[in-house]
Amino acid sequence: MRVAAIGERSRVAAWAAAGVVVLPARGPEAVRAAWRGLAADVGLVILTPAAAAVLGPPEGGPLTAVMPPQDGPPTPVAAREEESPSSVTASGDGPPTAVTPP
Repeated sequence: MRVAAIGERSRVAAWAAAGVVVLPARGPEAVRAAWRGLAADVGLVILTPAAAAVLGPPEGGPLTAVMPPQDGPPTPVAAREEESPSSVTASGDGPPTAVTPP
């Protein structure tokens, strides 16, 4: 099974580094053409929000996943770790230690 990504080049290009088949599509017709042209061995398609809006809910075909919108700066890693119930820290003085917030 292969994975493909469809949508704006700026959002999908980096997926190629992970072996994903990147199908840049600018505009509704290009998105539809990329979807219709998917190889039979593609089992998962990563869609940008714009591409997902063009395609609507897929009827049959491979599994799809929609990227989150790019409405602002990403959440810093430190902020995400503070929100989690537990995290792993490493001070460099020994092995990583599990830390559970109070």
